[in-house]
Amino acid sequence: MYKVNKLNYIENYHFTGDIQSLITCVFVETFFSKPQNQWTRNRIVPDNTVELILTGKKFKRVFSNPDKSQTLRSHFAGLKTQWQDIWVEGSPLISIRFQPDVLFQLSRIKAVEFKNNAIPPAEVFGPGFTHLEEELFNLQNTNDRLKRINDYFTTVMSKVRLKNDRAFHYAKNTIEQTHGDVRIHDLAERIGLSQKGLENKFKRYLGATPKEYCRLNRFIGSVKTYNSSSSSLTKWAYDNNYFDQSHLIKEFNHFTGTSPSAYFADSKGIQEEIL
Repeated sequence: MYKVNKLNYIENYHFTGDIQSLITCVFVETFFSKPQNQWTRNRIVPDNTVELILTGKKFKRVFSNPDKSQTLRSHFAGLKTQWQDIWVEGSPLISIRFQPDVLFQLSRIKAVEFKNNAIPPAEVFGPGFTHLEEELFNLQNTNDRLKRINDYFTTVMSKVRLKNDRAFHYAKNTIEQTHGDVRIHDLAERIGLSQKGLENKFKRYLGATPKEYCRLNRFIGSVKTYNSSSSSLTKWAYDNNYFDQSHLIKEFNHFTGTSPSAYFADSKGIQEEIL
């Protein structure tokens, strides 16, 4: 039913079968079970995920817009295109990561409302979701919880016909595979759409424009290819399709709130093993 990847403080479970079209993985972490990590600031940078966090403990998010903060318990964390700071009272019970472009199809909430936002699960799936949450908290082990999650969302998928928009998925996959190194006009032309038509599809499914998605994937690609032993910031910038060093620094500041050198020198906290 699933494959597991165990790291230092994270157990990552990947379902097999049709449910993969909805859920990318489920993970359980122990990072926030340690007293020194509880209710301390953790900088979270965009990682191209949408996740449902199930927890009975306080979970505070402060967004890069200083006027916006939320303190919740269980919630959906939508697609991030900016950094966030989080404070967590203790490790969540479990977290479910969804394919970012299908979640909105299961709800009546527009995709753009998920972006850089946290939403109570009942607003997405209705008040009946509370029953599933109670069941998961009452179960005694991860295997039983995984089976219940699989059963619940398999039923959800049977009631909602997920759209397979081939043009959108081709464009999305191309951006991800090239780490954002693609001209939007050329990409739209390749799949027989106007640039505006492609933008409308991305807003409908992701809540982000193709340009935003290119920037996001270029940033994620640059984080993954960073080499601390490399002495040339300029070469790293060029290798990751930035115009120059100053362009890279500007983008890093947007996505992390700090410079590349400061970001890589600092602890990544909960994202150390998953970004």
